[in-house]
Amino acid sequence: MKPSIRARVTGFGAKRGTEVVVYALREGAAKGVEVSDALALFECLRRVGKARRLDLILTANGGQISAARKIAVLLREYAKDLTVFVPYKARSAATLLCLGADSLVMGPFGELSPFDSHILAASEPSAKTPAAISSEDIKNFSAMAKDWFGLSSTESRTRVFEVLGSRVFPTTLTAFFRADAYLRSVAAGQLKLHLPTASPSKIHAIVNQFISGMPEHSHGFVRGDLKRMGLNVRNASSYEEGAIWDIWRECQGDMDSAPSDAGLRKNGVILSRDYCAEFVVLMPAAAALAPEKPATKDRDLEKYAYGRWRASYERR
Repeated sequence: MKPSIRARVTGFGAKRGTEVVVYALREGAAKGVEVSDALALFECLRRVGKARRLDLILTANGGQISAARKIAVLLREYAKDLTVFVPYKARSAATLLCLGADSLVMGPFGELSPFDSHILAASEPSAKTPAAISSEDIKNFSAMAKDWFGLSSTESRTRVFEVLGSRVFPTTLTAFFRADAYLRSVAAGQLKLHLPTASPSKIHAIVNQFISGMPEHSHGFVRGDLKRMGLNVRNASSYEEGAIWDIWRECQGDMDSAPSDAGLRKNGVILSRDYCAEFVVLMPAAAALAPEKPATKDRDLEKYAYGRWRASYERR
């Protein structure tokens, strides 16, 4: 990691009078928020120490629900007041992480997103079997039958359920139900930290907005949307806007510049003034995996790659 990035982070903290941690995952990579990230963050936070005010600069495109909760809980162990800055994307599981902060600061290009629970397919994806299915897709099957095809009678609804049960094993349907219930429970718990005086009905309404309020998972909630929801969000100041954007842009540039001749790729960075860890992926050769039809996209190869967090700078 370039010393100039660490200098930017140190300067941002000095200007705001806070400790600063950057948690950035590479745009376009298959990597999302994972439990292993919490371990690297723990090593970082141990060096930061307990802070009255902690700023997290976050960019990530999704990941594991349980990992997002674990990281949010860990951050609050080390911060009396936690602010999350979003210069670009903090989507899906990263949105869930944001909801555990005391406050959010959004740049003009920053966005959160809907989140929902997914269950991975047991077999390789195909035209008939997607890689993962969302609980919301299952939940909306009957609504689709009613709205699109007018199947609203008791007999029709029964038949729709029979068709669904014949295509999806009943215990798998139960797994979708449990995953959705878990997500709602985690989201409500995060929001209670973010909005400690909010009523249960308000918490419930915000959770529903994030899970079911938009029919498209790729929708982006910008700062105006989040304010209307009732979240504790403010616009980044002119200085903050430029500083967090420059930090994000330089982190992305550094990750994109990993030496391709060595088969390495940097897919994430966790950084403070005294610590830096990079998520390094050893990319396999495309031709070695499928000589007859080599994969052409890094995301296609990353599912076969080996990655781990590696500390690249520590000041003790």
